[in-house]
Amino acid sequence: MRFRVIQFFVTTIGLTWLFFIPFAALQWSAGEFPKNLLFAAGGLGPLTASFIMVRSSGNRGYMREYLSRIFSPRRIPPGWWCAILLLPPAVTSAGILLGTVLTGSRVTSASLLNMDIVARITPFYVLLMLLAPIFEEIAWRGYGLDSLQSRFRPAAASLILAFVWWGWHLPLFFMADTYQSQLGLFTTQSLEFLVWLVAATFIMTWIYNGTSGSILATIIFHFVMNLSNELLVTTLAAEIARSGILVALAVFIFAILPRVRRGPHTAVDRVWRPLTES
Repeated sequence: MRFRVIQFFVTTIGLTWLFFIPFAALQWSAGEFPKNLLFAAGGLGPLTASFIMVRSSGNRGYMREYLSRIFSPRRIPPGWWCAILLLPPAVTSAGILLGTVLTGSRVTSASLLNMDIVARITPFYVLLMLLAPIFEEIAWRGYGLDSLQSRFRPAAASLILAFVWWGWHLPLFFMADTYQSQLGLFTTQSLEFLVWLVAATFIMTWIYNGTSGSILATIIFHFVMNLSNELLVTTLAAEIARSGILVALAVFIFAILPRVRRGPHTAVDRVWRPLTES
């Protein structure tokens, strides 16, 4: 069996933009029900594309392994839980502190924690925050990164995936009431978002390979990243500093750690290659 790289990315973007583009053209709000069901349908594009590709492989061993990597927490070694749960808030907090130093501002509890978001946290809020990481990571890492790493080294695979992932977000810049529309296109804020996304993709490749291809690990990491960015109050200076720290960390990981540098011969390669060779 061979991974269908191009078909996967074309299908993913096609299924997403099929709903996102008319939604953006009509200037509907992402918070307006039931119109936002069209928006939600577009968000299911990556998940749908990945299941199509996995199901069409016809390899039952690979399908079972794929599902195990989504649901099994036992695949994540204890040490990796620390990186998954602590790294995002640590990077964001460090970015806030560095941003205040660079701008000469004072650091207070009010400048660190967004109490408005804290007050809104409910089980339903947490569930909504989980949906995007689940729908995206099952696809981007679960099939997309695997397919790219079957042909490229992790650094090249990460860079390709990062720009495809950013391109997938493109219609969001033209929608009402989305995070990307608030940034604007071709602004300093949107450039910072691109840098952050690229660096985050490299970090997630490191986590994914280090946990032998655990999709659950990247779902949780993505969720904690989003939650940290929501809960911790950030200014543009803090966000730029946060992205700079994340870039430095990604460079350190890929330049120094041999397990990441070795390319496709990673822990995840030993897991899925025997299942996909047929």
